[in-house]
Amino acid sequence: MEKATNTKKIIRKVIALSVTAIILSLIMLLRLLEFEIINHAFLILVIVLSFLVAGYSLLFKFIRHTKKQKYFYYQATDFLFVLNLALIFIQLFFVLVLFPATVEQKSMDPTLKDGDEVIVISLAKVSRGKVVIVKADARYNKLHGDIADGDLLVKRVIAGPGDSFYFKNGILYLNGKRVEEDYLPEGARTDDFSLDERVRNARCEPGKGCYIPEGYYFVMGDNRQNSFDSRDMGLIHKSQIMGVVKYRRKGFFGWEVVS
Repeated sequence: MEKATNTKKIIRKVIALSVTAIILSLIMLLRLLEFEIINHAFLILVIVLSFLVAGYSLLFKFIRHTKKQKYFYYQATDFLFVLNLALIFIQLFFVLVLFPATVEQKSMDPTLKDGDEVIVISLAKVSRGKVVIVKADARYNKLHGDIADGDLLVKRVIAGPGDSFYFKNGILYLNGKRVEEDYLPEGARTDDFSLDERVRNARCEPGKGCYIPEGYYFVMGDNRQNSFDSRDMGLIHKSQIMGVVKYRRKGFFGWEVVS
């Protein structure tokens, strides 16, 4: 009777551990995450250990184990199961809710400076004027210089699906109306540029600007003279937007809203 109970106990633990290891494997192998939250090498180590510990249960039919050995096996199984659950929760939480990030560029000066720590809301609504985290993607963008496929960039949304826009004498005109870009530093201006040559995937008409198709956005950095953005790489597909930058750290305990 005791042996049957122990066997059922082992089976339950092994199944639970295997299921969590499989879920972690799918998250990593199927690229369910658009960016890396937890180091892949660590994930692989945990997954391998989980399958090894789960597989070791097959030896219980052929090798006699003492109660102490079984106890340590149970502890190892439970530890890896809890660890796997924690990793799954962390991955999904950061993808579905929010994630921290550190700015590593000067293209958003002075709104965001190099080294600023920010909180990004993953599922926040993307709209004009919002500061967003964008993932460079060679399928949609023309990449060159220091920007590689998969790099994360922080930019501001200038125009979205259905909008038409153009710049004239450094002034933004959106859907036929002049827009005051209050977020730009005082005295800053945007040099005029050829939309036909630089804005990929958009329909441009002379004198009327460019029309943004469904599912795309035009983004720029606030530091207009030093920003690699949609003027260079083309429009951003909605799947490339990882989230909206909501807060920036100000001091040890303070945070301020990014606007």
